[in-house]
Amino acid sequence: MKTKYAVAVLWLAAAFCAEAADRKIYVEEYRDRMAGAWLGQSVGVAYGAPTEFRKKGELVTDDMIPAWKPERVNNTFQQDDLYVEMSFLETLEKRGVDVGAREAGIDFANSRYRLWCANSNARNNLRRGIAAPDSSHPKNHPTPDDIDYQIEADFSGILSPGMPARVLKFGQSFGRIMNYGDGVYAGDFMGGMYAAAYFEKDRVKVVEAGLKCIPSESWYAEMVRDMLAWYKEDPKDWKAAWKKAVEKYGTEKSPRLGKVSFAAIDVKINGAMVLLGYLWGDGDVMKTMDVATRGGYDSDCNPSSALGVLGVQLGFKGFGPQYASKLDKKATWEYTPYTWDKLLAVCEKLTRDIVVREGGKIASDEKGEYFLIPEKPAVPGAAVSSAKPEAGGDARLTDAEMAQILYAPCSGQGAPSQRKSLPPPAAPVVKDGDKIAFLGDSITQFGNNPAGYVNMVMKGLELAGVKAVKIPAGISGHKSNNMLQRVDRDCLAKRPRFMTVSCGVNDVWHGKNGVPLEDFKRNMSAIFDKAAASNVAVVVLTPTLIGEDANNANNKKLDAYVDWLCAEAARRGLPLADLNAQMRYRLLDLRRRAEAEGRRDDGKLATVDGVHMNFEGNRMMAWGVLRALGVQEKDAERIWNAWRDMPGAHRVTVELSEAEHARLLERAKKAGKTAGDYLRASCAGE
Repeated sequence: MKTKYAVAVLWLAAAFCAEAADRKIYVEEYRDRMAGAWLGQSVGVAYGAPTEFRKKGELVTDDMIPAWKPERVNNTFQQDDLYVEMSFLETLEKRGVDVGAREAGIDFANSRYRLWCANSNARNNLRRGIAAPDSSHPKNHPTPDDIDYQIEADFSGILSPGMPARVLKFGQSFGRIMNYGDGVYAGDFMGGMYAAAYFEKDRVKVVEAGLKCIPSESWYAEMVRDMLAWYKEDPKDWKAAWKKAVEKYGTEKSPRLGKVSFAAIDVKINGAMVLLGYLWGDGDVMKTMDVATRGGYDSDCNPSSALGVLGVQLGFKGFGPQYASKLDKKATWEYTPYTWDKLLAVCEKLTRDIVVREGGKIASDEKGEYFLIPEKPAVPGAAVSSAKPEAGGDARLTDAEMAQILYAPCSGQGAPSQRKSLPPPAAPVVKDGDKIAFLGDSITQFGNNPAGYVNMVMKGLELAGVKAVKIPAGISGHKSNNMLQRVDRDCLAKRPRFMTVSCGVNDVWHGKNGVPLEDFKRNMSAIFDKAAASNVAVVVLTPTLIGEDANNANNKKLDAYVDWLCAEAARRGLPLADLNAQMRYRLLDLRRRAEAEGRRDDGKLATVDGVHMNFEGNRMMAWGVLRALGVQEKDAERIWNAWRDMPGAHRVTVELSEAEHARLLERAKKAGKTAGDYLRASCAGE
């Protein structure tokens, strides 16, 4: 009996210890802390955005930081700091939480947002056929120690409360797409802090938890230990710690500088600025993001990371109305399907899956539903560095995998993504006297207005030394079936040498009266076949957006039409003007300009009504067509400037009193001009 009793006691003790090692968090608390993480990132990036890279090795000054206003939080929706990591959430939704780097890399290759530095280099590697994780191997990648995964790894800890081992799994699946060595450790460290912050209030202990997620012999770990030591030496004087960090990690002469695009984007100096704000910020929202911003370098990403981790500790409820009251919960982050509510919902869905897969439980008691999470330590592997990388770097995508990648390598840092197509000709293919037919719908019909894209194309060719002849063939409301019926009469019978084809907007926009995708494919294939039989060279134009919100239902449906057109153009060897992609990127620039000028985005930045082009939209379309016809980039500035002088670009209506109108007519008469010509001359300074 004594033996049985002893065994029972030991069994109960073991069971008690196992239970005690589990971490328990109620779902309602998890939701608040998870939302706090996203709000913290959003507020931090919006606060620091005006200062990004304006100071490197110098402190950001008071005059560089605008006073905080609650509505500034909505700057988050245009920030790559957030929308890149949200595309990782899409991959996890689609492929599952155990997705590998190779599959995640294919999704990243198909991302449309503009990228810079390590992200850009890796995505181009993927689009050239280098498989992840070798897309980040220093053999293939020139800057694997850039900051990129550090600013995108937040999701890994947000989804993994108290589960640092899962953070490291995500680092291998996503961080290794674009970063290597310290570049990955930086993200694993950040994710580890987020995971710990769900259960730990002490900021030093949160940093120490993040440190356990990375190899102790790495340079990044050395930086973290330095920041902790400097904080413990003097937790009040952040400027003294800032100076030490800059001297050791923040210059081109730093002995710890990695393989980077430029010294100011190295993960270590920017990680130091994150810790500067997080540790010396005293747990206060404003002080945390202000100190992280004042440190300079990538000074919007750094306060975003610092305040994101603190946001887990504070929870959404810990932010005052000055930060959360004006958050637009209906807006979507660029190039993602996520509104605020959809973002929180998908995070919870993924976390539930992760808890179970990591050996935890989801249960309920009288207080509500909770996660029971086993305490598993992170076990980082041996340190690797970009200076002395491991062997490898030779993995390539298969032909079947390459067929899944829709986009060509970008032409440079921050350049828009273009779907795969033939490279543009090295010189204009249009010759003097060639006829160009413009087949399309109302966008093309209105494009034949004096300053419409059709006439801009003709003007651009003229400036490039080619005098061609246009054949306008746009009719309002027409779809692919209508264009198929009239292409012979309106275009081919007039014996053009070239024919641009702009179709798809009405096929989708008209809903039940539109044209289903399979019918669209048949109609467009028949148009291309007819042109080929008539020896007419077709230039395929992808349809522009339906409304200036790229994420609305119509544009999501339109994507399939665009993708098919691009694939078909590539299959047939037809030149492509991917106006859909170009419009998306042009709108980003126009929105940033409007914001800088204090103007409201009224959904008419490139269009007059959400669909038909204004001057900005017309010249976007015209330049896309000209490039497909072989007009060179060196001629761009001259052509764009000439377009500004084309009449009819704007129509201005002004209400005048009878007396004002009489004076206008009298002055115009004295000048020997009509009232309209007189006003034009006044605008020209004559």
